[in-house]
Amino acid sequence: MEKRIWKKLFGTVILAVLLLIAPNFKAFAKEKTPETPELKLEYSANKGCIVLSWNQVKCDGYMVFRDNSDDEYELLEELDNKTYEYTDGVKDGKKHKYVIVSFFESDGEYYFSEDSNVVSGYRYCLNEYFALDQRKDAPNGCELYALAALLHYNGVEVDPLTLCEKIPKESAPHGAVGGNPNRAFLGDPTSYAGWGVYSDPITKLAKKYKNDPQNITGTSLDDVLDIVAKGHAVQVWTTIGNGNYRNYGKTWTDTKTGEKLTWKVDNHSLVIIGYTKNDIICSDSLAAGIRAYDREIFEKNYNFHGKQAVYYK
Repeated sequence: MEKRIWKKLFGTVILAVLLLIAPNFKAFAKEKTPETPELKLEYSANKGCIVLSWNQVKCDGYMVFRDNSDDEYELLEELDNKTYEYTDGVKDGKKHKYVIVSFFESDGEYYFSEDSNVVSGYRYCLNEYFALDQRKDAPNGCELYALAALLHYNGVEVDPLTLCEKIPKESAPHGAVGGNPNRAFLGDPTSYAGWGVYSDPITKLAKKYKNDPQNITGTSLDDVLDIVAKGHAVQVWTTIGNGNYRNYGKTWTDTKTGEKLTWKVDNHSLVIIGYTKNDIICSDSLAAGIRAYDREIFEKNYNFHGKQAVYYK
């Protein structure tokens, strides 16, 4: 009888203790499971990479994962709890998926959050970033500054103003007659009154500084980007600032051939050095830097300006 009472009393005490500490066990478990961060992905033209960012949560740190060729996730980096951004230098043109977890660490044991949302993206960009500034010395010399940048990416250093001097020149359209941009630069590239030049004269000038420039005018933008993905910078013709308009300007007669020519407004030349799913990354001398331009609009502008493109193999 006494033993049964004692056992019942002991069981009651144990139950009371468990009920007393149960909330603490729940709090302990909750504390050891950190919140799940929200992951975002952006492309950085300046950093030339994919940039991941996330919100701050209470934890000891974060782990960033990227998928591999077997569609499994591999750890890229373990970061402290004061870091909320990670730059991935992948430039292989392949689409990648990313996920992040937060964690608590105690006595060598890790307590992880749930996996974050999955973000994905892909990009390719040349390892080197280089851009010139034409604005002061050659306000209309974008084609020559783009060529100077193209030569630079191919190991040849040339002063762009030297190229402005060397390019053949013909008169800009005056009245109903003028030169032909398929033969020469119309006007003076160092003057605000200058017009521009097309891919044939640029290719011929390029050959004087490095053999085998390839004029691939007529090539689709997708095929141009395949060339970029193989490590080549490509000079192309497009619209200033990637403006979402495509207009025709002055029409005149070629003084030498009698051919009718029409200028396309805001004609511009720059160098493609990379791309993402949504952007074209360019070395743009009129912007005096590296710029990311909307890919859909860029393609329309590239097509409108004759799909002109030049590169070195």
